[in-house]
Amino acid sequence: MPSAIQGPPGKYTAGLSFDYTQWTSNTVLTLANVPWNNDYRDIVRFASQAALDTYLEGTAGAQTINNVSYARLNAPVKINLPFNEVIKYNYLRAYNPAQPVPGGDVARAYYYFITDVDHSAPNTTIITVQLDVWQTFGYDITFGNCYIEQGHIGIANTNAFNNFGRDYLAIPEGLDTGAEYRTFKNLPIFDSFAPTVVVISAVDLSADPGDEQNPLEVTARGGTYFGVTMGADAYVFQSDGTFQAWMIAMQDKPWVTKNILSVTLVPNFAEWYPSFSFTFDPDGTIGPSNHPDLAPGNSLPAKYQKVKTNWRNSSDIMSAIPARYQGLKKFFTAPYMQIEITAYHGTPVVLRPENWNDPDASIGVISNMTPPDQRLVLSPRSYNASVTYTDNTSSAYLEDDGGDFLDTFTMIGDFPTVPIVNDEAIEYLAANKNGIAFQYSSAAWSQQKSLAGNQTSYDQASGAIGLGNTLAGYDQQQNSASRAIENNRAIGNAVIGGTVGVAGAIASGGLGASGAINELGSAASTAQNIMSNNQQTAMQNQFTRARNNAQQGQNSYVRDTNKSLADWSARGDYANTVAGINATVQDSKLTNPSMSGQLGGSTFNMVNGLWTFFIKWKLISPASLMAIGEYWLRYGYQVHKFGQMPANFMCMSNFTYWKLQETYVTSAPMPEAYKQMIRGIFEKGVTVWSNPANIGNIDIANNTPLGGISI
Repeated sequence: MPSAIQGPPGKYTAGLSFDYTQWTSNTVLTLANVPWNNDYRDIVRFASQAALDTYLEGTAGAQTINNVSYARLNAPVKINLPFNEVIKYNYLRAYNPAQPVPGGDVARAYYYFITDVDHSAPNTTIITVQLDVWQTFGYDITFGNCYIEQGHIGIANTNAFNNFGRDYLAIPEGLDTGAEYRTFKNLPIFDSFAPTVVVISAVDLSADPGDEQNPLEVTARGGTYFGVTMGADAYVFQSDGTFQAWMIAMQDKPWVTKNILSVTLVPNFAEWYPSFSFTFDPDGTIGPSNHPDLAPGNSLPAKYQKVKTNWRNSSDIMSAIPARYQGLKKFFTAPYMQIEITAYHGTPVVLRPENWNDPDASIGVISNMTPPDQRLVLSPRSYNASVTYTDNTSSAYLEDDGGDFLDTFTMIGDFPTVPIVNDEAIEYLAANKNGIAFQYSSAAWSQQKSLAGNQTSYDQASGAIGLGNTLAGYDQQQNSASRAIENNRAIGNAVIGGTVGVAGAIASGGLGASGAINELGSAASTAQNIMSNNQQTAMQNQFTRARNNAQQGQNSYVRDTNKSLADWSARGDYANTVAGINATVQDSKLTNPSMSGQLGGSTFNMVNGLWTFFIKWKLISPASLMAIGEYWLRYGYQVHKFGQMPANFMCMSNFTYWKLQETYVTSAPMPEAYKQMIRGIFEKGVTVWSNPANIGNIDIANNTPLGGISI
């Protein structure tokens, strides 16, 4: 501004008699071309109006025209310049050196947008102007506590990332984040768990099982396992092949294994009970089922883990966001970033990063190995907690962290359960050992009893045959004796008669001799008859003997064949009974094996090396991230908070966007219309620039927060 104007920049003393309706002909106009315009999307905040004047006079092609007759405020201006010369300009400054006269008036320069240029006459051009309210009155206005809807103060706010963004950055933007998230970091929280075998048994597996000839079963003692009182016994086989070795040792002792109620594969037991020891000998002897870690009064097993120390500032997390947008901390809040904790069971827990009030992504895992609700439960520590919780690592309990605790969790459950195969043949033989022995003994006794009966029948038949022979002999002897007596009597009679006859004949003479001879003949005939009778008797005795022998021979044959048949039948019955017993024994060897426990649960993750927890960091798609990032770089964040704008309206190094919902102007030495116009500028949204040369020319990412600004 010319040196003729005195006093502070923009403040001039004028007399009370100055006629503002028509300025004197010495009005000075400065024509310039500026990068801001009358829609007030962009305004420039100069250090003062003097700095503004210096800028206008220094713009390329600027012209200063003196001695212009300027009619009045906002009225068209006639200048002595050709139309084609004036049409190059879009901005005008006007002031009148005659304004400052003694009397205490306040003079000012007026700044206008040239809205139209019209030809009036050669070298005379009419300019239509619109007052630039901001540059004319904006340096005199004072703002109060305004409701800030959006702007760069949300980025520049030194408190913006308090509580990891929960305090200021969790305000929804209403921007399209796309349909899918992309995983850019996936970390296993533990190595894949090696399976440990937990066996629940109705018998004491540590007791002497005996053998097939003397099987022994000892009922389970029960106890307290993992804080739960159980009537059965629990046994743990570490993942070193001991369970398989024990099963091999128990192959011929199914009366023990069939009493197993469940066999469950659980994640590595040593993770939760590192001091646990398990005794096993190759012969199948196992140690006691109770263990100090499982006894009443001891803590439940839990683990704490810092998954990633100071993850929000780690290079591998930051690198997922393009360097251009890494200063936009709102990308570390939902819905732009998500954290997923999963065990690949279809039940992940999705976390809002700003709500995880822990810098190290700390998690806690609590376990339960007691059937039927066996599982591992993982919860993020201090999630939705008001403060970061410091875990009491000296306690084995997973303590309430003051946040969601177990209301936000994921788990590994549905542990695999496997059956025990029992040799039912051996079990049958062992269970029926005494019964089978009794059957063999009973068969032998039946055979012996039958053979003894057969022998008795044989002996009785033999006695009958002998008795028949003896009686037949007695009959023959009686017949022979009777015949002999009869013969002897006949012979004696004949002899006596003959002798008497002979003697008589001899005594009587000749006639008597003839009679005696007759008597002798008769005696001879009688003797002949006796001999014939003896022969006949002998023949009868012979035939009787033959018949008796034949009969007794038949009886002997019947006796012998009956005994042979009975003996054969008895031996056959014995052999058949024994064969039946042996067949039962042989058939038992083909008895299908039985199963103890059950087959169930999920083995997919275990066999594929995924039996653990994973934590995933996810971002919106690159296209959505870029679109939102550009928007924030240009317009800042949603704020929705009352606050005081800085005196120079700048929060950033090059430009600052403001959008107010309620604009309180506490001081405004201007007409109400201009005051309302300035309010409207900020409530519709405006970008304040520190250097007009940057408007539309710089990369919007070239705009860093100024320090010391908070809201």
